[in-house]
Amino acid sequence: MPRASRKLKSAQPQPVINQIYVLNYCGPAPRPTPTQITPNYSMVNKYQQEMTAIRQWVANQDPSNAMAINVALTQVSQDPLFRLCTWITGCGPYICTQTVFLKNSLNEMLPYMTEEVRGEITDFQCYFMKIATEVYQTGKDSNELVSKTIAIFNTVVKECEKIEACKPMLKRIYLRSPQYFDAKDWAT
Repeated sequence: MPRASRKLKSAQPQPVINQIYVLNYCGPAPRPTPTQITPNYSMVNKYQQEMTAIRQWVANQDPSNAMAINVALTQVSQDPLFRLCTWITGCGPYICTQTVFLKNSLNEMLPYMTEEVRGEITDFQCYFMKIATEVYQTGKDSNELVSKTIAIFNTVVKECEKIEACKPMLKRIYLRSPQYFDAKDWAT
């Protein structure tokens, strides 16, 4: 009888962890194994050239803050969301940085939100990782990622504009990057 119970235990199917599992938790996004992809060195070279161009452009815009901005770009490029975005078709460093910026802006507003607006959200990292993972797994391109992240940003902004404590933060974000906001003018 003990042998039969051992057989039953070994015959039970073991749980399989696959890429869909990533959608249910906030861990790192799945990376394709080396057998699934062939490294495209021209893409890597293009990516490095784009990052260098961004750094040079920043240095030319404001030489006094060039060092601080380069440090910030380095921190952004080490964000797990940034790294996941690089795997999405058509996502260059600019779009990856834009996605991380929107996530960080929402995280800045989080302490000022009321519980009714915030709900169960304690950090937007998981939410943005889930969206980027969905876009990556379905094989959609960067346009889908940009439209979803800007839609989320504008939805949260519409909810936060009713809260007095959020208005100074919204004005600050608007002054940094008005292109992400709807037609509403926060500068006044």
